[in-house]
Amino acid sequence: MKRHRPALAAILACLALGPGLRAGAEPLPSPSYLAQNAIDLVAILPPAPRTGDARYEADRAIFRATRVLTGTPRWQWAKNDVSEAPADMLRNYACAAGIELTPALVPVTTRLLVTAAQDTARPNNIAKRHFQRLRPFLIDQGPICQPAPEVTNSFDYPSGHTTLGWTWAMLLAELLPDRA
Repeated sequence: MKRHRPALAAILACLALGPGLRAGAEPLPSPSYLAQNAIDLVAILPPAPRTGDARYEADRAIFRATRVLTGTPRWQWAKNDVSEAPADMLRNYACAAGIELTPALVPVTTRLLVTAAQDTARPNNIAKRHFQRLRPFLIDQGPICQPAPEVTNSFDYPSGHTTLGWTWAMLLAELLPDRA
């Protein structure tokens, strides 16, 4: 249960402000749930994969091997998962949640998820700048599932999309434990 305490604290903070999964509720302002430097990912994460590291070579092999998926339904699915817009994220989690999720239907929950995502993005971006891991398509040529200019000037590790997805998934799992 200890590993869930930050998620539970964020949920309780949001629920103290108003109903979580109720249509018609107005989102309340929540600039942040976490203090500015509450999480130090540089101290927690292992170093980014580097040349000669088994993780580095595995990343390269996976990137090269998955380029054959270009144009397939799986590639389209990956392209769909790129968007970080709250409406798209909610739509992507609706099946797992077992209910329709839209910003209009769950505004307080949307605000919880967006605010928590901003809280986890800050330390993630600090770690990206620290590790400065190049993106796979800048190391090995190949198409990617989002427009390259959107990510060319940002670093790969730790993954922002993974951090965002994990943040939303953990909070939704806490809010909907029967669907976790």
